[in-house]
Parts: sequence; structure tokens; C-alpha cells
Amino acid sequence: MAEVVRTPVVKRVTALLEWTGLLVAGALCLWLGGQIGSGAREIGWGALMAAACVPMGIMAAALFTGFGHFFADNFADIDTPILGPTFIFRFRQHHDHPMIICGLSFRELNGGLALLSLPLLAGAVALPAVGTLSGLLLQVFTLSAALATAATNQIHRWAHDPARPAWVVPLQRRGIILSPVQYARHHRAPFHIAFCITNGWLDPLLDRWKVWHRVADALLWISVPRIDDSVMGSDRGGGKRP
Repeated sequence: MAEVVRTPVVKRVTALLEWTGLLVAGALCLWLGGQIGSGAREIGWGALMAAACVPMGIMAAALFTGFGHFFADNFADIDTPILGPTFIFRFRQHHDHPMIICGLSFRELNGGLALLSLPLLAGAVALPAVGTLSGLLLQVFTLSAALATAATNQIHRWAHDPARPAWVVPLQRRGIILSPVQYARHHRAPFHIAFCITNGWLDPLLDRWKVWHRVADALLWISVPRIDDSVMGSDRGGGKRP
């Protein structure tokens, strides 16, 4: 893959968008957390049902970011407004230089996905059913999905970083978040598996059923253009990435 470069103006605009994503997403998460706490006190024991929405939200985030990873690697255009410089660029850069992720700032690492989580958070904030069990379930699911989405690149970094915090290692060993062993498969030829980088829970099933290959073929069928070094689709035949 050719080296991807950005102009100083694009870098400044990207930084502004990333900070906006982090600050607004953080504020919405705090507000939503307060609403969940108030709703849980009103509903009482029935609120325990909301706990089941946490793993569901995390799995939804894993699927969402897994598709984003797959699409950014194989189809997305770096020149796409907003998403190109804040999201797609990081994945293209990462495949050229996998360890560069360990040197990114907190804003560079997490701002893009925080930005992507905003529509989900805004929808949860706008829910009219606050104080009802159904509203609480939706809010817990949404907050879990949004937090897991925003944290995905941090988790991705820890799967590469030999200097990760000590408390992260037990989480990786227990499969709660993505481990280096799980994710190493994605960076080995033929480079077309293990796209879910939140926890890897869905990767065995998605890879066994060749879901990403089928999605790639569907996108090609509707004439979505691939990037030059994509390894997905009906004419895939081996990896070309470093």
C-alpha cells in the first residue's frame, strides 16, 4: 500500500473533529449514565434485567467496529469527508506500520471512534421513554455499545503494545478484551480474518461462516470499488499487506 499522507490543514481539521468527538461523547455518556441511575432507582428490582443488555451492547459494538475495520481495510476512500481523515486513515496507516498505533496520542487513538459513537448516543439521549423499563434497557444497551465502540482502538492498541498496563493482561487472558494472540491472526497472511477488535468474541463464528467474504462479494456486486491492495472479494488469492 502506498504511504498515505495528509496536509497540515487536514491534520488540524482532523484534530478538531477528534477532540469534538471525545468531548461531546464524554458529556453524553455522563448524562446518559445519570439517566440510567435515576431510572434504575425508580424501577427497582426490574432494573436488574438491564444488566443483560451490557454484553449485548458490547457485542453490537464489536460487530459495528468489525465492519468498520473490514470496510476501511478493503473498500473505504481516504478522501471521504470526516470519516476519511478521522477513521479510515488510521487503519490504512496501521496496516503499513502496525506498531505505529502504540505511539498515537489519546486523541489520535480514540477520537475517531468517539466521533462515530455520537449518533448512537444522541439517539439514546433523545429517547422519550425515560423512567420506564423499556427505556432503561435501551439506554443501558446504547451506553454499553457506545462505550465499547469508543474504547475499541484503545483495546486494539493494547493487543499490539508490549508495554500495556498490568491490569489489562488478565482481561486479555480471560477473553474480556482482545488479546495479542487473538489479534495476531489478522496480521498474518492472507489478512482476511479477525476483523473484530473489541474483544474477538464474534471472530470464530464470522470467520467460519466467511461472513466478511460474503459481504465483500455483495459490495463488489453493487459496484462498490475496492482499494488496490484489498484481499477480500471473489478474486481474492492471497495477502499483499506487510
